Amino acid sequence: MTLYRGGEDWKHLTVGPGFPGKAGGFTILPSVNDFGWYFELVVTDPLGRESSVPVRPWAPPLVHVGETDVMVHSVLEAGQFLAQVFTLRDGQMVPLGTVTQSAPLSMEDYTVALGALRRYTAMTIYNRPHGPVLVAGSLLMMFGLIWHFYHRHRDRKKSRGDATNDA
Repeated sequence: MTLYRGGEDWKHLTVGPGFPGKAGGFTILPSVNDFGWYFELVVTDPLGRESSVPVRPWAPPLVHVGETDVMVHSVLEAGQFLAQVFTLRDGQMVPLGTVTQSAPLSMEDYTVALGALRRYTAMTIYNRPHGPVLVAGSLLMMFGLIWHFYHRHRDRKKSRGDATNDA
């Protein structure tokens, strides 16, 4: 992984699930389970000009196809990637169709087709400046419990010893 700061190479890290990287006070950890695919939609206008729009599960795009604004959502169904295309009419989502690798969608003399598939992996980036405080607090709590139980046990022994001496 290469991190950039101000457009310049800043740091090169090797990270993997269970092997976090540290940079600038942050910890970067690839997730084990959050991986998937996203793809591009290729929209071709009536003049044959193409434009591509990335379709990511975490950020469905709003695309202008002619006079219609559509929202596209990616779906994996039976091992095949699909793009479900919707529009809003009177505040309701209305399905316009589904785009597959083999079947583009035509609307208003435009063609909407699936482009390249890409794989992604989720990353968790966190900064825990309060970590040392939490460790210190946990240690103090543990020592406090030990102290409490030690003195309580000692006091019980004393009280039992005094009661046996009185008898």
